[in-house]
Order: sequence, then structure tokens, then C-alpha cells
Amino acid sequence: MSRPVTRLRLLLPALSTDTAAGRGGPGRIAEATDVVARALADALIGLGVQTRQQLVGAPHDGSPRADVALWFPDASGLTPAPDPRSAPARVHAAIVVDPSSSPRHLARYDALIVPYERLVPAVRDAAQRGGARAPAVVAARLSGVGPTKDTERTERGLGGKRVVVVDVRPGSGLSADLERAVVQLALRTHEAAMVLVTAADDASQRRLRELCARHAVDAWLAVGAEGMATALAAADFAVVAPSWDEVLLAALCRTPLALLPSTSTSTALASALRDGGVIDDVLGTLQLAAAIDRRLFDAGALSARGTGLGEALLGSERALYDALAAVEPLPGTHASSSRWEPIGPHATKQAPPPPAVVAAVDPAKPPPPSPAQRIEDDLAALKAKLALSGSHKPGSNT
Repeated sequence: MSRPVTRLRLLLPALSTDTAAGRGGPGRIAEATDVVARALADALIGLGVQTRQQLVGAPHDGSPRADVALWFPDASGLTPAPDPRSAPARVHAAIVVDPSSSPRHLARYDALIVPYERLVPAVRDAAQRGGARAPAVVAARLSGVGPTKDTERTERGLGGKRVVVVDVRPGSGLSADLERAVVQLALRTHEAAMVLVTAADDASQRRLRELCARHAVDAWLAVGAEGMATALAAADFAVVAPSWDEVLLAALCRTPLALLPSTSTSTALASALRDGGVIDDVLGTLQLAAAIDRRLFDAGALSARGTGLGEALLGSERALYDALAAVEPLPGTHASSSRWEPIGPHATKQAPPPPAVVAAVDPAKPPPPSPAQRIEDDLAALKAKLALSGSHKPGSNT
């Protein structure tokens, strides 16, 4: 039975990140995650839902209990364990983008919201491995509208130009050979403003400046924690090794993606979208120039790919609202996750003694003599033997 949702609490992961990868620092929210959360809140406000954000692990702020607490994945895309004490709510649901999340964590929610339908069977199997308590697994696309591309381009001085984003952060398939990647950019035949997203360290930036000057490549450098988020908002096309929140941000902005091989980020959602034909990939550095030219050649097809990504992950706010309103509390959601272990001398139960084995008795045979009867029989036999041997003395009692 559906119940009205008027207060929604979004539990967002705090970054403890790898500053070399340009993803931020501890105690703050990743820029892409923040944009996705704000877009979701703006979409639901039209239905009368008041949304409050809270960092995962932060203490309760004293606000009234929410109708629904919606937990976002952590920076690596895995679903965290819920903490009902720090986020009081009638029901707790999680956005699941990686079926490899801990089954024990998944099983502690009232419902699991899966934004891409192809992931539903794998998420359901993972939740069932967490024990007898299996939460509902709901295929429900998220909602929201991203920043306007023209506004972002004008703000960056790129008005009227097509923009291509290339990911050269650590972990991207292009970071291992930056010079070859820059040479590929020099081989392009279609005009576009190139935006290179790199880490926030000086060495990476200095290396890219030197290579672009050497190979006559004009490009923009986007650095820091917000580099990829701001680049995706302005891009016509992006060649990236994205995290889960960057995939959702690209869907909000209708920015088509091509996946690069990745060594550091969780790409379960992106891989599922690739397998579903929603996005494609670039196999390696040597295919970079051809991949960019092929997509820029047909602007209509490129735009359609961006629209397809948005439709695969985003839907109407009413459908999302109905999915949240239909979540019912399950027994055990608010129970403590701590285990009680018996200790001490009586902690383990004594094994019951083995049952006595009783030999079967054959009714046709006489029962065996008792020990006393055997003694009497032996004594009688001895007296008889003495009598026969003539050793019995007259007058003796024996």
C-alpha cells in the first residue's frame, strides 16, 4: 500500500579520495554526486517532497524523521550498510549500481532501487545471498535535469563550438601513454574544442602542457575535483573512464559517452550500459582519433546517443515518487547489526552421551549366566575334581 512521501533524506557519500585522481578530499561530496542529488531534489519538489541531504557517517541533525531515507552508493559504486540511528526514517532504500556490493548490506534495506533495468536480476541474486530477509528490488529510473550546455560553454568561452572531453586522469586507459594520446588528438580531421581532464597535481598538468605545445594541439585543461563534472556539462561527446556518478551526470546532461579501459574506478553501471548498446567504447589509445572523428561526422547520431543515455537512466519524477511511496518497512531494518557471541565455560553446549548399545537377544538360546552363577559353577566343578582324585580326607568339611 502506497503512503505519501513528503520528507526525503538523501544519504550521500563523503569523499576520502585519492587526490591524485582529482576526486576531492575528505569530508566533502563529489561534484558529480552533488549535481545528481540536487537535480533529483529539484525534480521531486514539484510533487511536494522536501529533500534534505546528509553525509553518510555524519550524526543526525535533529530534523524530523523522514518518510524515506535514500542511500547513494559510495565513491567506488558499492552500496553501504544503512545506519537508521543517524538517519531516522520510516523506510530505508538504496540506489544500487553495482551487483558486487555486499549481500549483507543489501539485505538490510527495505527496498533496492536499480536505475538500469538490466542490472535487476544480478542485484536480486546478490540480495538473496544476504540471508532469508530479501528486500524488494525495484527497477526505477532516477529523475532530474542537468545544466544547460549553452550556458556552460558560454561561461567557459566556448560559445558556438563543439566540445569533446578526453579523460587522462590516473586510472584512465590513456594515462599510461600521454604522448601517444596527444599525437592522436593532433591527427583529428573534424574541428572541435578539446577538453583534457587531468589530475590536480602539478606534474600531470606540466606534462600535458609540454606535449600539446610539442605536437601543436590546442586544448583546454580541466583539473581538480570538479574538472570532469564541469566538462561533462558542456560536452557534445566524452571519451572517459567514468565513475557511477559521472555516468548519471552525463545522462542528466544528455552527453554521449565512449568508455575507455579503466584500472581504478568501478564501471559496473557503465559496463551494463555498454552491453545494452546504450554507450560504446574505445579499445585503446591508437583508436582515439578515429573514434572522435567518426562520432563528430554525424551530429544527429551523436545527439541521439546522448538522448538514449538519458532515457535509459532517467524517467519522470512521478514514476520515481510512486516507487518510493510503495516501499514498505521490513522486519529487521532498524535492528542492530552487531552479533552476540557466547563466551565462558558454559558457552558451548555439551554433546549428549552416545546411546548405549544393547546386544540383541535370541529367545531360542538360554540367557548367559550371571557372574555369581559362574563362580558357583566353578566351585562345584573344583569339588567334583577333588573328589575324583582321592584327595578328599575323611572327616573334612570340604
